[in-house]
Amino acid sequence: MKKIAIITSFPRIQRVDIYNEMQKNKEHEFNVFYLRSMPHGRHWKYGPKLKHNHKLIKELRIWKHLYLSPRLLREFVDYNPDMMIMTQYASPGMQLLMYYCSIKKIPWIFWAEAPHVRYETPFVKNEKLRTILRKIAMIPIKYFSKEVWGVGDRAVEEYKIEFGLNKIYKNLPYYSDLRPFFKIAENRKEMPMPCFLFSGSLSYRKGADLFLSAIKLLANEGLIFSVVTMGIGRYYKDFKLIEHEYDNVKIDNLGFIQLNNVPEVYQNSNILVFPSRHDGWGMT
Repeated sequence: MKKIAIITSFPRIQRVDIYNEMQKNKEHEFNVFYLRSMPHGRHWKYGPKLKHNHKLIKELRIWKHLYLSPRLLREFVDYNPDMMIMTQYASPGMQLLMYYCSIKKIPWIFWAEAPHVRYETPFVKNEKLRTILRKIAMIPIKYFSKEVWGVGDRAVEEYKIEFGLNKIYKNLPYYSDLRPFFKIAENRKEMPMPCFLFSGSLSYRKGADLFLSAIKLLANEGLIFSVVTMGIGRYYKDFKLIEHEYDNVKIDNLGFIQLNNVPEVYQNSNILVFPSRHDGWGMT
């Protein structure tokens, strides 16, 4: 039985679901090392249930998204894995482990979403400096990783461009447990009017401004409909204002919704709007 160490940032539901499913496979032993319980800017009161072997490494937060993981290397060495799977690359602790495994001849794989996701408030704002730092951070992946696994075909193609063709690439997407959504679908009822659902932060990256434009376009054509948003962000107040402008549009801004309440919100809508400009893997 091989021992595998998986290094990831925090318990995001799309990662937790696939690790929970992997735990059912008894051929290999694996342990997930989480470097943060919840990162800056997230509003979950609790995360998904971790039904797999894991270790929460205590985070030493310097500022917002800048953090250190002082115990990571020690915990990794104590676990003594036969191989490592790295799911991100930017943090100092992740960089240290990639170089450590390369020097110690421990084979490791990079497994991640598509690169180049543009966030509205990047840690480094200067585009040229950000590009340079990113290339430096990706050096160990390009030269020392044994394989690169992309979460989806687009990720695989972009990593081929990033690292060249002299590498083994595989498509290993996420797994999502959709049973809570199928369960609520059994109780769906016919709705008297179209109800558009927007799920995600009300931001430029998620295309909230595009949705606002679409709402105004349909409202001006006289369509009677309702809109539900679950999320917060810079456009939150703009959605509130629309309801005062049009008599034929009902806006329901739910704000941030906790994980176990998300399926219920989906049940009460009949058109999903997903206008993201940039997503590594759109969980919506």
